Amino acid sequence: MSPSPPAVTVLVADTQQLFAEGLGMALAVAGRPSLHVVDDYPNTGVGTLAAVGRHHPDVVLFDYWMVGMNGPAATRAILASAPATKVLLLSWSHSAPHIREAVTAGATGFLPKSLRVGQVVYAIQQAQAGDPLVYGDQLMRLVDDIEGRADDAEDRWRKLSGLTPRQIEILGLMGQGVPTKQMARQLGITVGTLKNHISAMLLRTGAVSQLALVNMARLSGMLRDVGPPGRSS
Repeated sequence: MSPSPPAVTVLVADTQQLFAEGLGMALAVAGRPSLHVVDDYPNTGVGTLAAVGRHHPDVVLFDYWMVGMNGPAATRAILASAPATKVLLLSWSHSAPHIREAVTAGATGFLPKSLRVGQVVYAIQQAQAGDPLVYGDQLMRLVDDIEGRADDAEDRWRKLSGLTPRQIEILGLMGQGVPTKQMARQLGITVGTLKNHISAMLLRTGAVSQLALVNMARLSGMLRDVGPPGRSS
């Protein structure tokens, strides 16, 4: 029997300490044993950065409206000091400008505080797995808008034309929403090799996330040209 994967370490940071502790305890129960919630609930941006340094969490749940440092600013600071950490921003408000800032800063997801605990557990697991995370049509429309404003059709094609046949194949599966592990199995490669491909694709195209990359390809029309996934080498 193969050993169970290590628990995902989660740090919850919110201006409202009572909310943070309540969410942390609920996640610890609902996510057992796959989640380990740190018993440390910072309520400022500076405090969160210090807690990240102490606990090295895999995923940080961060209040978009944190005192002294909003979500996008904190996301950039966290990723600068701990690039492997995934940041999920929490907010009661999820207007397009706020989500735009979150995506641009590099946040893995933007979660309404109205979600059920089980949905937050799922979001954490998706973030740790490196899969794109979308809650609601607003985020998908927003990323379309970001890519549409950032690049014209010619520039999008220039960025995407440098992808290899294998990477275009991966892009097609990403566009279908295939999870990372299933994608690796379909392609006959390891998850590590797949993630190396995805990192190279993001670097080559300048996309800030897998979601942004998929939408760049949709806007350019490239995904319509991607056939069923095969097993090319």
